[in-house]
Amino acid sequence: MQKCMEIDLKQDKALSVFLNVASLLVAAAMLAPVCLNGSLSLSKYYTDMMDGNVSIGESLFQVIALIALVVCHEALHGCFMRLFGAAKLNCGINIKNAYMGCECFFPKNEYICISLAPVVVISIILLVALFCVTQKWAWFVYLLLSLNISGATGDIYVFRKVCCLPARAIIKDTGLKATAYIDNRPKNGSDFNHRIKSNTDIS
Repeated sequence: MQKCMEIDLKQDKALSVFLNVASLLVAAAMLAPVCLNGSLSLSKYYTDMMDGNVSIGESLFQVIALIALVVCHEALHGCFMRLFGAAKLNCGINIKNAYMGCECFFPKNEYICISLAPVVVISIILLVALFCVTQKWAWFVYLLLSLNISGATGDIYVFRKVCCLPARAIIKDTGLKATAYIDNRPKNGSDFNHRIKSNTDIS
């Protein structure tokens, strides 16, 4: 086994800061046009909120939706990990990141699906919703869309790194650390995948 990639956000502080700054810039780039021209009535909503025309129930729903976005994003990572054979998941949240991981290895193609699942699935749902809700709520759906995409900056970064790996690469992502190896063992159908997922101590 030969290690070919390691991304450790816990140890690599510079990378962690870079990804968080990149996430903020993506969010700012997506939200700036809305804030400037009010095309999704953000300025009108702000005025209504200041005038007391937004109910407590609406405000509470928005807070819950923002929390649910983070939960659903990480849950989708977990669902695809379980779909591809992970038995136990690790999840957590800190001041910089929410994360989902596990201790097993995934073939390259499966890991790509795991890393991109939240940004693809949730973005599609929110894009559909954007054209179905009233103008009053369109800005909030767009806000969720912006946060989902900007929040996937780390996923997209790892995805680009993984795409450059050889086809026989296997990847373990514990949440804050992703490690890849080149697996040169003989491939034998489903047994190959089973041995990857059951071997959590490759060296």
